[in-house]
Amino acid sequence: MMGSSGALRGSVFVVSLAFVCLGAGAALAEEWDVKRALELAVELEDTLAQALEAAEAAPQQETAMQERTRDAAVVQMRYTHRTSRELVTKLRIGGERDATEPFLIQVESAYRNAIETARNAVPQAAVAPLLEKAESLILSLQKLYALE
Repeated sequence: MMGSSGALRGSVFVVSLAFVCLGAGAALAEEWDVKRALELAVELEDTLAQALEAAEAAPQQETAMQERTRDAAVVQMRYTHRTSRELVTKLRIGGERDATEPFLIQVESAYRNAIETARNAVPQAAVAPLLEKAESLILSLQKLYALE
């Protein structure tokens, strides 16, 4: 059984550990690089624009159900591209991490919804590599924002 001095030492250790963690969080905040975030966001916006263009140019699907599903996925991709453009705009004006993070979260959510919608459509060979690249860019942005 731990005596009162042992409990005190344990408490001091926990408080010290908390300060170390807070210090690590502060160091993380100092590593914010708006230029790097902007570079990634611009590349993401361009990639999503290319994916949207490829999806819109895809041939008609075999069934009406697949066509409606593809159309819904295209609509969702438009929204995803639009939200990525908003993120770029906010970063271009020098938006800080806290001010731009909700836009990244919105892009990621819209992207996931587009992918989920597109699952029931016939995949297009031209779109798949662009979506993989977009996902990679989103992950890189999440790391920069320390959301991963």
